[in-house]
Amino acid sequence: VALDASRDFGSGRETTLEYSVRIAASLVAISARSGRTIDLITAGDTSLHNADWQTAMDSVARLTVSGDNISVGMDSVASRAMVVIVPAVVTPQTAILAQLARQGRGFLVILEGFAPDEDPDKVISLFKTANLEVIHCSQGNIEAAVSRLSSSLFSTGALPEGVR
Repeated sequence: VALDASRDFGSGRETTLEYSVRIAASLVAISARSGRTIDLITAGDTSLHNADWQTAMDSVARLTVSGDNISVGMDSVASRAMVVIVPAVVTPQTAILAQLARQGRGFLVILEGFAPDEDPDKVISLFKTANLEVIHCSQGNIEAAVSRLSSSLFSTGALPEGVR
């Protein structure tokens, strides 16, 4: 899971950071039920590699807005299933995450309805050469987006069917 926590759009519990945390936590739980570890790629020193459920959940729970750049070895995601979570606004992290996404395969979750200057098509165009299925997550509809993402992970074989 790679996410952009460089800025937070929205207010209260309806923010891009809150949605990113909830989606990441859902993916941590799914990975744990399947007996797998998870990588969490964020800015600063909060990135994890092959984390177990407790470590990943602790890290997700502590995520805050960070202006730091994401830095990770691009080869570490080459053959892994990946979920990239970004707001529908181009931020300094968008290009870094797009470069990272080109190394893996998986899903791009676009968080929409949080900022007045959103341009989902522009964000998606930065990821155009990546092998990612786009999932739109509009404000107020996180459950539907997580359900679609979960179903897609199982249908593509990224996770075994018996752990839903």
